[in-house]
Amino acid sequence: MRTKRCYGCGRVKRAELFDIDRHRGDGRSSRCKACRRQRQNRGGYAACRNRALWKLAACYPDEYRRYRQQARLELAPDTAPVQVWDQARGRALAELSRRHRGEWHQRYQQLRAAHPTWTQARAFSVATAQQRRAHRDEFLELLTGYAGAQLAGPKLVARLIRRAQRRLQLAHLEEFQALYAAERAHSGNPVRRVDAGRSAAPSLTSRKGTAHPHPILLRAGASGPTAADVPPVSAPQMGGLRTGLPPGTGSAPTQGDPDEQSTSRASGCATTR
Repeated sequence: MRTKRCYGCGRVKRAELFDIDRHRGDGRSSRCKACRRQRQNRGGYAACRNRALWKLAACYPDEYRRYRQQARLELAPDTAPVQVWDQARGRALAELSRRHRGEWHQRYQQLRAAHPTWTQARAFSVATAQQRRAHRDEFLELLTGYAGAQLAGPKLVARLIRRAQRRLQLAHLEEFQALYAAERAHSGNPVRRVDAGRSAAPSLTSRKGTAHPHPILLRAGASGPTAADVPPVSAPQMGGLRTGLPPGTGSAPTQGDPDEQSTSRASGCATTR
């Protein structure tokens, strides 16, 4: 019986309790299935972000396919386009089924008997997938021969997917944020909201104690004082702002009117929204 130590919990378990990973030497993932489910159920940033990105790609399949094509031309311009691979895949599957017609027909009959509620199309697809996995090397040889190009490695495919997903995320940022928040809420770990009494962008306080909104907010077209109304802050004053104490002194800085500071924070929150 093959055993393996889990990288997550540190326990030695049977190899069947680890997910299949063909990219590793032993053919199994580094974490057991229990640790993998525990990480997924925690609903961290990575898991929820990936699920949100795949849902976003399902909402815009044509645009995602176009971004994949752009990423392929940038990262691997000597490879074949997706249309060529789709045609080669269909021809390779048909040739594989013709060479092993009796085996494929047996798989199809077994699936129809084991799952009477399945449609013919579903049983056909599952039987073809099983046939492809059973004769993987032969299928890859036929595929590369029909396409006239070599298959991309897993690292290159991962780079293409990440670049295409990133561009799709930037193109539909609001929808991605909504999908991400829904995934976090579904996993029981909702996104933490910024407190309404706090401003997402800090405000600058001059030596006289007057609070001003952040200059970036003013350049973004926020309602309130213009950039000309904000007095310039010199380098010594900026040093005092970073440390919280006036430069060259050990006493606390003079605080301005609380009403003025609260008004500045409110204008900053309104701008961030």
